[in-house]
Amino acid sequence: MSQKLTAGQVFCNVALFFIAALPLAVTGIAIFIMAEGIERWSAGGFCLAMAFGISQSIWRNLSGK
Repeated sequence: MSQKLTAGQVFCNVALFFIAALPLAVTGIAIFIMAEGIERWSAGGFCLAMAFGISQSIWRNLSGK
């Protein structure tokens, strides 16, 4: 049984997305475009993986699962 989300929880989730996940995704894409060699795959992949994880956590929280 899941609880209804309060307005504060929704606000915090949206704020977390804009403060953490979105900048990480943009940084990861920029690293993939500009970096060369192993830095492209290690740093860019790490940033995108973290952004994906944060987004999934937010989505799961907002969907009530």
